[in-house]
Amino acid sequence: MKKLIAGCLSVLMTAGIAFAVDFSASVYMLGTLASGSGDGSTFNGPTVDNQPQKDADMLVFNISEENFGAHFELWTNLASTVTYLTDTSGSTSSLDNVVYARRAYLWFKPVKQLKVAIGNVGSYLYTEQLHWWKDGLGGSATGTTSWYLRYSNYTGVEGGGINITFNPIQALTIDLGTGGGFGNALWSKDGDTLTYTDWGATVKYQINNTFSAGFGWRDMGSDGSSKPDGYSMSTWDDYYKVLTVGFDVKTDNIYGFLQPRTLFNQYYGFEGVTFDNYFRYATGPVTFEARIPYTYRQQDSGEDDPSYLIYELRVKYAVNDTITPFLDLSNDNGGDYTPSCFGTEANGDSFADTFVVHVYPGVYLKVGNCTMDVGVSFNSYKKDSSPSWGWTIPFEARVTF
Repeated sequence: MKKLIAGCLSVLMTAGIAFAVDFSASVYMLGTLASGSGDGSTFNGPTVDNQPQKDADMLVFNISEENFGAHFELWTNLASTVTYLTDTSGSTSSLDNVVYARRAYLWFKPVKQLKVAIGNVGSYLYTEQLHWWKDGLGGSATGTTSWYLRYSNYTGVEGGGINITFNPIQALTIDLGTGGGFGNALWSKDGDTLTYTDWGATVKYQINNTFSAGFGWRDMGSDGSSKPDGYSMSTWDDYYKVLTVGFDVKTDNIYGFLQPRTLFNQYYGFEGVTFDNYFRYATGPVTFEARIPYTYRQQDSGEDDPSYLIYELRVKYAVNDTITPFLDLSNDNGGDYTPSCFGTEANGDSFADTFVVHVYPGVYLKVGNCTMDVGVSFNSYKKDSSPSWGWTIPFEARVTF
């Protein structure tokens, strides 16, 4: 690990002589000082948890000249095992506590208005800023896999591939790309069967300083097959298409967006829609943030696919540059959202069965490039769970430069 980081730093510091190199770093730790059940039957002492950094990568490099450049991010997972191929025979090995590349791409501009990126690419419209990287799906709670393809941070494509960004005028941005992964052809023809991998497009227009609007299209590919007889929706084998539209509002005090996303199944057609959203209002030392995405799913998408609601509300008060008390209310329980489902009692996915509340009063502390938050977290659990509630004293700390 040390050799990898040292090698990257040496190469990039040398490159800085000839290129403009921007470098940033972030180290993030979290854990609990104590936790226990509401009935007093269990009590746990301090723990340090591992969580891959998703809102700020450990190391980020940007290398640029006027018409070409590169971007490189390192990611860390301190307590996981990564398995990899050692040769073409299929032999594998593994590493613990790995540092690995999360994203790397090269870019160049044939003309001023056109940018071509090759590597890990992605295109986006609007992103909430509370916990964009957390599971917003409820997949683990409802037994679904396919729905993961519908809800994500990106609206066009994201993955190994090629992305073209075109700015014909300053206010208009057009992205067209393929992100099907490294080693996968964009399309292949075998006899009469035509298959293609993921591709997408995003168009965004800045109407004025206050409003912008856009849409995105993501096609998850096709294996070239026709609709089977007696087809029933599968959570594993189907290919999906996602249409996203949205707009945002931005003033000195307010920022917010609404971004509906509609999912289409390859054979079935319309499957559901999510009303993704985010809102922030700031006045003086007080800031209020809210995120309440609601997902509607067709009944025919399966009994394990109920409609559901996620919520997260935060208010914070900046006493000074160092101390900021806050209060969070959400159904984020232990790092993943526990969606409030809208189904039937028979399936065990009714609103009453799945409603939980996470109450987290605490304080943010900032000293130089070090930030930390600590508080007391109260968590309720699903209906008929035992115990019905618990408490935690969590902490998060980060140093950046």
